Amino acid sequence: MMRLKVKRPWFIFSLVYIYSHKNNFMTKLNLSFVFVGSLSVRKAAWDIIQAVKDMPDIDLTLIGDGEQRALIEKGIADYHLRNVKLLGTRNNSEIMQLIADKDVFVMSSHYDGWGAVVNEALTCGLYVICTDRSGARDLLESTQRGMIYHAGDISQLHECVQRCMANAYKIQHSKEERIKWAARSIDGKVLATYFIDCLQGLKPTKPW
Repeated sequence: MMRLKVKRPWFIFSLVYIYSHKNNFMTKLNLSFVFVGSLSVRKAAWDIIQAVKDMPDIDLTLIGDGEQRALIEKGIADYHLRNVKLLGTRNNSEIMQLIADKDVFVMSSHYDGWGAVVNEALTCGLYVICTDRSGARDLLESTQRGMIYHAGDISQLHECVQRCMANAYKIQHSKEERIKWAARSIDGKVLATYFIDCLQGLKPTKPW
């Protein structure tokens, strides 16, 4: 009888191990979302709460304070969003440390001149969900960096969150690509040079 030679017996073991620990592996693929800004009508953090109200396990951190804090706290309790954290106001260095550990940044503003925090999020490698009423949407021309939805459209925001969660592996494993892109495209020196050239009437190509 011919004997089957297994050159890589560890392969079978690996599959068994992965299957038996599949819940742990899936947990690691859960995305963490973050919002930074005032808890105001204009910044619309409340839109995010409404968009994820049927996602009790969503990992969401809200950094900031404002007149809608009580409304948001009530929403978190009413919708049983046990993994939504409200951190209040933090200084800039703390904010950068906090968002660097997250996967997806949500810019929900109903209108915003630019939204520099989107630059900061991309610099840290985060994927970005952004409204079409923020100037920073121009940085998301590639779907590798983020997606855009119509400001105030809760169903569209909900869909964006779902799409991110469905592509968790891809988002988490393309973080380094976004960091490298940000370094060469929206670094402070790069942008300063671009704007100086614009002021001098040189009509430079935008770096992003």
